[in-house]
Amino acid sequence: MKDAAPTRARLPARVARWGFFAVALVLGTGLLVSSITSYLGARALLETVIEGQAEAAHRELRQYLQPGRRHGPPHEDELRRFLEDNADEGVVYVAVMGPGGEPLVAAGTPSDPRPLRPGELRILGDHVQAAFPGEPPGGPPGDPAGRPLGDPPSLMGGGPPSHAFGVSSPRPPPAPIVIELRPEAALALRARAGRDLVVGVTVAVALMLAAAVFWRLSRRAQVVEAHLGEQRHLAALGEMSAVLAHEIRNPLASLKGHAQLLAERVEGDPALSRKVARIVDESQRLEALTHGLLDFARQSRLALADVDPAAVLRRCADAWPDATIEFELARAPARWRFDAAKLERVLGNLIDNADQAAPGRPIRIRAYVEGQRLVFEVHDRGPGVRPSDRARIFEPFHTTRTRGTGLGLAVSRRIVEQHGGTIEVLDAPGGGACFRVALPREPSRGSADEPR
Repeated sequence: MKDAAPTRARLPARVARWGFFAVALVLGTGLLVSSITSYLGARALLETVIEGQAEAAHRELRQYLQPGRRHGPPHEDELRRFLEDNADEGVVYVAVMGPGGEPLVAAGTPSDPRPLRPGELRILGDHVQAAFPGEPPGGPPGDPAGRPLGDPPSLMGGGPPSHAFGVSSPRPPPAPIVIELRPEAALALRARAGRDLVVGVTVAVALMLAAAVFWRLSRRAQVVEAHLGEQRHLAALGEMSAVLAHEIRNPLASLKGHAQLLAERVEGDPALSRKVARIVDESQRLEALTHGLLDFARQSRLALADVDPAAVLRRCADAWPDATIEFELARAPARWRFDAAKLERVLGNLIDNADQAAPGRPIRIRAYVEGQRLVFEVHDRGPGVRPSDRARIFEPFHTTRTRGTGLGLAVSRRIVEQHGGTIEVLDAPGGGACFRVALPREPSRGSADEPR
């Protein structure tokens, strides 16, 4: 039940975060699709404009060559004058093509000399080439074939012309015309469509990126807020613990002292001795609890010094002479900067937990450098820690022991975090738990101070 209120408080923020992200994603996607669709529509319109401008140039050429046309292809001077008169319309090349695709008569220089089929349109960057079927020139009146009288004789036979005998020979297909021009209106349309596409895509991507950044920042803010809430809770709990410890410690010392005196006077009575010994044991347990509460509530500075990590580990192991401890210290650094006294307490808590998790079984301790961090690992051969309990075991007063205080790992985490490090529990290779402490090379200035 204690987590119901925070969960209800976090629910609106979570809904707002996901709602904003979803709305921004939908808007960004809609804007992106709209921009692409508009660009594709502009491309289709661009082709229509280009075809229309090319058709207009072709009609202008036909009208230009129509007055006084005689049989045969136009002269090069005529095409050159057409280019000069239509330069403002963007016409840069015009040619009458032969049967093999080579220009018979041309004016200007083409951007691409490859032949075109009649009706084909080729876009070349800022220029466009279009091929149109040729028109048979009009002949003198009365000639059904449209050919002027007095045509030269056929090159194939050298005899008289066919129409001299009243027979019309088939006319060759009209020569196609190729026009190349620079469509200014279409180019302006293309540039505008490209700018609109770039702006639309940029805004859509920026909107989606902003939504992702907002979601991530809000998520991080929620995590920070939860962490600050936990810190406030721990701070309030520490203040309360300090008050209780101070209030309990003085009467507890008096109770313990009188119980020890009473134990000396009832040594001859076994029944009373057991009862008095029970009082003394419980007094000592309460005394240990008050010391743990004071340590948990205390916010003392770190006394940093360059220390030999291997020596610290061996001093910690000396406090458990009955435990079998295996050391792996070949990769341990010669010196590292930390508070040796406080770190001995952390490692001592971990060794004590390992010894109680698997009494009589070996404990393996490692020290090595990983990147810019010094890592201590304490492996036990016990049942391990369930994943669901790995975050809770570092909370104050969480314990699985019948006579434990639940403050050892909480105090250890506070000391490690004072150093700017991390402490976590993992699965040990071969079974059991592995408590891992990682310390940076230099703790942060805000939590450390030089010894005085």
